[in-house]
Amino acid sequence: MSSKDKKVRRKKHKKAKVSKKQEFSDEWIIDSILDARLRDEEKETVEYLISWKGFSEEENVWQTEEELKYGNVDFKSAVDAYNEAHEASEDELSSEEELDPALVTLRPEAQVLTELKKTSEVGVSPDVWLKERKALLMVLEARMLLREMVDYKMRILRERFGLLSPAEIKRLLGLYGDDDDRDFIADLQELRRKLVEEIHNKHNLEKDLANLELKISLLILNRTSIHELDRVAQKQKKKKAEAEITQIKSLDRKQTSLYSNLFYLLQTEPKYLARLAYLVDLKKMDEFIETLLLTLYGEAFSQREEFLLLTLFQLAIENEISHLQSPMDLKQVDSVVPKMILTYNKRKQGKEYLTKALNNPITHVLEHDEYDFELDPELIFGSMQSQSPRGGKSKVVGDIADNPEVKKRTEKTLAQLKHVLQLFIDALMATINEVPYGLRYICSQIYKLLTRKFPKVKEDQLWKVIGFYVYFKFLNPAIANPADANIGTGGAISMKTTTNLLQVGKILQALFDLRVFPAGNPRSLLNNWLKKKRVDIVETYFAQLINVGSPEDYLRKDRYTELYSKTKPIIIIRLREIFVTHNLVREFIDDIAKEDDDPLRIIIEELGDEKLPVISKENSAEAQLILESRFSGASVEKELDKNAELFDATKELVIQIFKAAPVEEATEPNLVAVFKLVKEWSKDQGNQTVAKQLSKAQDNLDVLEKAGMVSRSDNYDTFLRAVALEVTNRTERREALRKEIAKLRATIKELQNHAKYLQNQISDFDAYLKSVREQAMANFLKGKKKKQKPLKFSYKDLQKRGIILDSEVPPLSRGRTKFYISMKALGKFHIEAKIANVSVGKMEIELEDLLEKKENRDNKLELEQVTLNVPQTVLLLNKYFLK
Repeated sequence: MSSKDKKVRRKKHKKAKVSKKQEFSDEWIIDSILDARLRDEEKETVEYLISWKGFSEEENVWQTEEELKYGNVDFKSAVDAYNEAHEASEDELSSEEELDPALVTLRPEAQVLTELKKTSEVGVSPDVWLKERKALLMVLEARMLLREMVDYKMRILRERFGLLSPAEIKRLLGLYGDDDDRDFIADLQELRRKLVEEIHNKHNLEKDLANLELKISLLILNRTSIHELDRVAQKQKKKKAEAEITQIKSLDRKQTSLYSNLFYLLQTEPKYLARLAYLVDLKKMDEFIETLLLTLYGEAFSQREEFLLLTLFQLAIENEISHLQSPMDLKQVDSVVPKMILTYNKRKQGKEYLTKALNNPITHVLEHDEYDFELDPELIFGSMQSQSPRGGKSKVVGDIADNPEVKKRTEKTLAQLKHVLQLFIDALMATINEVPYGLRYICSQIYKLLTRKFPKVKEDQLWKVIGFYVYFKFLNPAIANPADANIGTGGAISMKTTTNLLQVGKILQALFDLRVFPAGNPRSLLNNWLKKKRVDIVETYFAQLINVGSPEDYLRKDRYTELYSKTKPIIIIRLREIFVTHNLVREFIDDIAKEDDDPLRIIIEELGDEKLPVISKENSAEAQLILESRFSGASVEKELDKNAELFDATKELVIQIFKAAPVEEATEPNLVAVFKLVKEWSKDQGNQTVAKQLSKAQDNLDVLEKAGMVSRSDNYDTFLRAVALEVTNRTERREALRKEIAKLRATIKELQNHAKYLQNQISDFDAYLKSVREQAMANFLKGKKKKQKPLKFSYKDLQKRGIILDSEVPPLSRGRTKFYISMKALGKFHIEAKIANVSVGKMEIELEDLLEKKENRDNKLELEQVTLNVPQTVLLLNKYFLK
């Protein structure tokens, strides 16, 4: 009973009124009060069941306080004693002590009838008696149900924290069957490796294709004949092969070990990369971020890499926000965090979400060709005039916007536009929980850290920053170009439909940016709608978007996971990426690792100061690095790895023992007692398998005890808890492995299909180029009826043209210096310098090399004694050889 009910009960005692008077002789003395009830609910008259001293139960009687106040009866003391005893019993029932269900039983029917007869003799209605008893029974049953619920919750909590007895562990094992998940782990590791290979294969193909397209555009822009295009692909293959042979064959053992240490440290200690990101030149930023998100973290296909990557994001965001003058500064796309987020959003998870979330509303627009979302009155009127019959055009008097037909068309457009906009909003609201977790967490950190940095800033400013990354840089590109999100029928989209989508995108952009359109802008007709929807966006979408748990909870990883990881991470990385990263770290080592004993500084010093090979972007040579840590002390970590493996192996042994032996019969619920029972049981049963498992488990525990990981002094309770946790999560763990394996296989299949598509594109393009090259070569040879002489240019002429930038040719010899240029093959040029007809130097140059240098703004070509201007040299070759 609650304290409020108790107060009401005592209040009822005090308010009892006189119903009648009765006198008692001195022989009537109250022994105790057995029960209490309301005689008159409206008047709140309470009566008590009195037991008289020296009289039998048959003389018990119900009386009110007023009826007993006359005579020699100490009623007040009896009532106080009854109330104290009753309240004490209620407190006991409401406590957490065990309620024995055996005490709550239904009495035999004959006994119930006897009691009913007794109550009727003293004036109590049988219906009232039954209702009171049923109510009491319901209270007791409710208390029993509550106890069962508490027991269930406690059992769940004990399972969650591994606080189970050997008997309970064995019971759980009986529910799981005999499946073993070790093969799942082996399959998972193999698939992960295959996945990384497929990712790099896909990116290699995409890079080659993109580079080829760039070369083509450069050749066209530089007035190069079409037959040069084929040489781009041929040159790429040749350069790759030559690079692998001449630049670097492979990493030696020492390099492999040190680079394994280096990239493990960079991967698991994101503080280094977070600092380095702000020191890298903007020209190198894109390649640097690609190395981070693709190579080092494997595009976050695993929870481990995702956790580490989000840790890197958190540190980078903290660093960038600490230098901001305003929250709006975080919208500068040339800074580090925006570039990282933009690259992060382009991953597979982001594309899958865009396809799912935007497919229906975009498809709706694509299927309704009749939509025309133009709101400009003049353009609407012009469209109406162009659609009217010839000769039906009319002049407008006054403002075009007031024209009845224009107003009618505008109202129709607004209705259609609002309908479509609502489709997009509904789609985004419905899928908000499916937005990639990483993006939601990044936004939550931006909001949190901006709030801390700018506590007085209005919340709308923070939402504007979130809207910039979520809508403008993530959702809007897919709306403007549905093909990027794999949405559409595959056919060409009409210009009107494209314009409609752009109109929708601009209005949604204003909505997510929490702004309206200025007066005079045709879209300002939607300002009231924007203001109304703004509440939904701010209070619902943004607030729910950033309402996510920590990576530790969501990914079930923490910063200690690496200490007991069974497997060592593997990355497949290009040699170019290795050396570029090494150079960057070495260049900024004083900024990112200031302490002399910093692990990163130690590794860089051991790698040495020698100049690293320069490898072109086209070089696809790769190395596989098994990432290893050598800090804090290589021998300590090695032992820790062994002990962790031994710990897990011993858990499996104990689980097998629990499955086979009657461990529930142990005299005490601990592992020492269980081992004692199992030893005797295996001997009696002649079970050599269990006996060997037990002996091995005990030997392992001795080794682990020396390592400080278990203790016999607590009966191995810590280890038993680890076994309980393993068993409790066994089904969930196995199911998670199955799902992960299925996802990996599906992803690998998709990557392989995409790779085939790219290869087919390249093959078709190669076939086209081969045909063009053969035709061009035939024309080239046809035009060479006679052997062409090299073109001669004087030193003065080349200097006048701006081709010679610098020279070591003596001034007195420059007047006699001539340059002879000839094209020996398509795109290949031979240059020979002569002084007084005496050859002083020869060299070969290729057009592609010049174009690449020009694109990279490297305008100097160093020859033996002169430095040439690259753009001017290209113009010269175009003019005289490649018309």
